[in-house]
Amino acid sequence: MGFNKAHKMAQRLHRERRQPMHRKKLGYLEKKQDYKKRAIDHHYKAERLKKLKIKALERNPSEFHFHMINSRIVDGVHEEIVKPMEPKVRERIVKKEKLLKQYNQRVLQQRKSRRNPKGVPEDFDESQLQQRPRHIIFNR
Repeated sequence: MGFNKAHKMAQRLHRERRQPMHRKKLGYLEKKQDYKKRAIDHHYKAERLKKLKIKALERNPSEFHFHMINSRIVDGVHEEIVKPMEPKVRERIVKKEKLLKQYNQRVLQQRKSRRNPKGVPEDFDESQLQQRPRHIIFNR
């Protein structure tokens, strides 16, 4: 029992052989690692299909969703059915949007004033300032 490790050390490493030259035209020779990747991918896809089949079998046939009523298929593409709004409702929505825009503008103005307390204009570019040279040159 103790010599098993010694025997293992003496054995040569098993390597998979290359694709023979006369079979190169048939394509890449699949090795074990390639087979394992392919098998894992196949099992993963098969498992997903199985879950989807179970989900389809357990689906409630009398299930209802409002999108079933509010859309239709035209030339194989789903298209929303837009119901016309009453003028009063539309007017209310427009007023709300207008108020929101005003509020957003006010918030942006406040943020800008917090960032810029000195009163420098917003469109001012710092590169417009002429920078003084940092090195002092002494004349002899």
